[in-house]
Formats: sequence, C-alpha cells, structure tokens
Amino acid sequence: MMRRPRSSLVAALLGACLILGACNQGGSTESSETDEPAATATTAAQSRASSSAPGVSVRRRTDSPAPPSPRPSPSPTASPSARSKPSATPAPPAAPPAGYVSVGAPTAGITFAVPADWSAYNTFDDATNQEIANHLETDVTSIQNSTRLMDLMTLAPARDSLGVMEGVFCMKLVLALDATTIESAVRKSAADSGGNVDVFTSVESANGTIYYGIISSSDNYALVGRVYLPNPNGSYATTYVYASSTERVQELISVIATTLR
Repeated sequence: MMRRPRSSLVAALLGACLILGACNQGGSTESSETDEPAATATTAAQSRASSSAPGVSVRRRTDSPAPPSPRPSPSPTASPSARSKPSATPAPPAAPPAGYVSVGAPTAGITFAVPADWSAYNTFDDATNQEIANHLETDVTSIQNSTRLMDLMTLAPARDSLGVMEGVFCMKLVLALDATTIESAVRKSAADSGGNVDVFTSVESANGTIYYGIISSSDNYALVGRVYLPNPNGSYATTYVYASSTERVQELISVIATTLR
C-alpha cells in the first residue's frame, strides 16, 4: 500500500519559518505595519519547530523510480552584494497561461499563477485551518501553528501518482537579501535537515531575479523547491514549492516566474 507523505508536508509547513531567522541576519525587513507581528511569530515558531522539524522535511519515495537526476547547475552569477532592484515602472499584470489562475500573497505584496484546480488560501481563520487539516489528513493544531506565519497557501486537489500532495506556500515576512545570503541559507537548511541541494540557480522575473534551490533527501520521497520571490519593492518573500520530481518543481517555478508581479 502506498505510504502517504502526510507528515512530510506538515513538517515542511512547521519548518518553513526556520529559514527566516537565518535570512534576517543577512538583511533587514521591509518597513510595513505587518513586519513586527510577523517577525515575532517567526521567532516563537522557530523555538517550537526546532524540536520537531529541524528544517523543511522532504521525502522521496524509495519504492518507486527516482526522478532523473538534474544536471549540475551553477550558482547565480550575481555579486555577493547584488539584490533585486525595483523597477521604475511596475510591470502590467500578467495573464496566467491556460490551466492556471492568479493568486496573491497580500502581505508580501506579490501575485503569481498556480494550477487553476488548486485551492488557494490567504486568510486563515478557524474554519479555513480545519479545511486545510482535513485536506492534508492531519491535526488542526499543526496547521494553526503553521498558517499564522503564512501569507498564501495553495494545495492540489489530490495527491499525485506517487502519493505526494503538491503545493505552494508563501511566508509573510519579506527581507532585503543578496544572492550569497540566499544560497548560504538554502544550503545550510538542507544540511541541517539531512538533505541535499540538487539544484541552485536563478531565473528572471518582472520584479527582478528569483533565486531557488531544490532540496531532496536519500531517505525521503518528495522534493521541496525553496524559492525567493522578489516583490515590486525588491525585497524577498520565502516561498516553498512542493512536488515529487525536479521537473514538476521547475515547471511550477517557471510559471511563477513568468507571472510574478
């Protein structure tokens, strides 16, 4: 019987905030009235998550063929101090491709496209948290501890053929970061959780340069893309793309990049 990675995605949700503390040492938060509550929530959640999820826990199936190994990708060529710079003229809204729909992370100040049949949440009251918990087949307390740090959460309607629930979720806190800080944070988080960074690269968007790493682990059966999305002001929102193959993660990131505003 196929084992469902329920605990992996929940651990990913709980562990997602850990990266923010590391990144915060390398950049300041963007000024807004929502920053202080988000930072406070992040600090509190880091303490709780550290004992149960030392990082984003990802799982790849060992009883099914593994996804093709990606070719080595060079690190971004940006200089250590390079940061995403806001455009003088904001880009016009992007029309999502066929089969996709635009969703928004209001606190981070970004929009992008995800598959049209996915559920999207950017407010998290008790009823919504219960709906998410039911969808992921987990307890609502775990979801509540995670969603209070989130700006946007999107989930596929069902698990894929390998039993993995695809999803994209974006954290509330935005940070002014450079390429070196981002890469260091991605690699440290992967090492701390026993994972490997299979890919670390960058792609351009209307808002500036997107940096991302794809993390796997030999004893797990799904992949997490840890993606840093620039908002129109040039600060970065940490976003996670969850799927069962490198190709699928990159496909979702490609659509996000072309529709990011």
